[in-house]
Amino acid sequence: MNNNPIVYKYYSKGIECIINYDDGILNIEFHPTNKVYYWLIKRLNTQKKNGIHSGYLKSFLLISKNLWKEQNNLLIAAEQVNVIGFGVGGAIAKLFCLEYFRRYHQTSSIVTYDSPIPFDDAKLEEFNNSVHHQRHYIFGLNLVNNFRWRLIKQMFTPKLKLKRNQM
Repeated sequence: MNNNPIVYKYYSKGIECIINYDDGILNIEFHPTNKVYYWLIKRLNTQKKNGIHSGYLKSFLLISKNLWKEQNNLLIAAEQVNVIGFGVGGAIAKLFCLEYFRRYHQTSSIVTYDSPIPFDDAKLEEFNNSVHHQRHYIFGLNLVNNFRWRLIKQMFTPKLKLKRNQM
């Protein structure tokens, strides 16, 4: 085991991304920042673009702008990619898994906590095929500031059709 794992951090309006690479395992975490304004504004933009929530897509594009270019070697070299998303960061994590599969033809695993689904049904099926393991936990709380997601009506899609894989 390597004594010095490689760690990178990326920030965008309302989203933080932490990348940790150690012995072929790449862990990527997406967190909402404490700037509630930015992620709330992104969430209120509910239009879909090619089956993806345009507010989350915009956040994803901002946070990943340099990620693909700067971390290309790590993404290629990784034997295993684990993605974790908290709150709104979970929606961004799901978009990352989908794009990772498109770019590298590799599946990843994902765990989210209190995450909205940024896809319509067709894109959700594409997402399900892009990951080999997924777990999604819904507590009804935002892990940042204990803000109740369910007070905002459209936080979760009515049909939660996420594939459940066994470990």
